Amino acid sequence: MKKTSLKRFKLSLLTLTAALLQASCLQAKILVDQETRTTEKGFPVQVIRYQYSSEEKTVCKLVDRRYQEIYAEPNFQLVFRGDLYDYARNCHDYAFGPYMSCCPGGQFISQKEAWDLQDPRWNWADGSMVNVVASVFAPQAVGEDYTFYTADLSPLPSLYYDVTVQMVPLPTCPMDTLDQNPVHSAILINWFTLPGTMSDYSAGIFISKWGDWGIYQHRWGPAFLPDIYCNTSTLRIFAPRPGWQPPYFVFHTPWG
Repeated sequence: MKKTSLKRFKLSLLTLTAALLQASCLQAKILVDQETRTTEKGFPVQVIRYQYSSEEKTVCKLVDRRYQEIYAEPNFQLVFRGDLYDYARNCHDYAFGPYMSCCPGGQFISQKEAWDLQDPRWNWADGSMVNVVASVFAPQAVGEDYTFYTADLSPLPSLYYDVTVQMVPLPTCPMDTLDQNPVHSAILINWFTLPGTMSDYSAGIFISKWGDWGIYQHRWGPAFLPDIYCNTSTLRIFAPRPGWQPPYFVFHTPWG
């Protein structure tokens, strides 16, 4: 069996195993609480938290271990294990100050942008965030990335920076149009020039939480994260609206 075919077989087996294991313990998930946060413009986002069962944490540990084997490459790493979470939640803060949790009952001080992972379209529909960059090429084969013009990425660090004058991570979603509800949300943390392109084209390095599993650092293409997150021709990078001035108080792991 070819290496690519074997990898896809392993991915299919992992997906099926995870689905079966998770389905067997979903009934144990306990609703903890529901409260409302807002986008920077004030659109209400309902925050829902469920408590993980011990069975679900076991599944998370298994899937994270397999993902580390399957997606291993120099830019890939498990940032935070899924089984260390006590709660599943639909919403996370993107930017706020001082640092705080999106969990209901936490300190809601100067909260700026609640990001609903199940449907974040209101974050830009109400003008709180704007789409500042879009990729120009989609991966055509396993091992390829969504590709951006380097010239589109280069100004970002001087436009969106934090109190340490470092570029803030910017939310990124796979979507061909702004009306589309994306299947995934990640944050762009860096990029690199693709070999043989004379610096004209770059691929991004992202951090994201993969469903109920862990938080990963990864490239974006069929070989670098689950295929379900590569279902469009375009990645779109979002940034705070004009008038929301730097330095931005952004917690660099908003899923923490």
